[in-house]
Amino acid sequence: MEHWIGHADFSKPFIQEASLIMVRRNVPILGLPDLIINLDNRPAYIIELKTIGGPAGLGSVKGRDVLQAESYFHMMNYLGLNPRGVAIIKVIRGSDFRIINNIDIIIKQLEGGEDFVRLSKYVTIHRISIRGFDEFLRDVDYAIDYWLGLRNPKPSPSRGLCSGCEHRRYCPYSIVR
Repeated sequence: MEHWIGHADFSKPFIQEASLIMVRRNVPILGLPDLIINLDNRPAYIIELKTIGGPAGLGSVKGRDVLQAESYFHMMNYLGLNPRGVAIIKVIRGSDFRIINNIDIIIKQLEGGEDFVRLSKYVTIHRISIRGFDEFLRDVDYAIDYWLGLRNPKPSPSRGLCSGCEHRRYCPYSIVR
């Protein structure tokens, strides 16, 4: 497996959208973490920002978002950069909260050890539990099998996905016929 990171100046307080590339089974996987918070000239926390439409989604994170954030951690760890942790910050669209204006508050909350923190009625932080590298690679390989056409997709019936699907009228898993 190969890894690469684009230019990254870890002497700055943060880096926005540093390019990460992981090559697994000859499949390049690009990662663009929204923010890397640096402490002591080293990457400390990887932040993935998710903007949502309303307060209902503030309290949970989707599995695919967790895998995305976790992949950034493993990519950087593999490069020997050893970040301390990774988090998903959810912000309700239209709020005036800006991550780069609140770096100190975010660091304090992440170092506090809580898995879930509500910063305001518009913003939550979800600390991601990092699985072992081998377990992570099993999920990457499972996704690659789909991308390469080596397995069929797994049904994910939901009102949002099914309503836009071209197969909704005859799919046995559709919930919006």
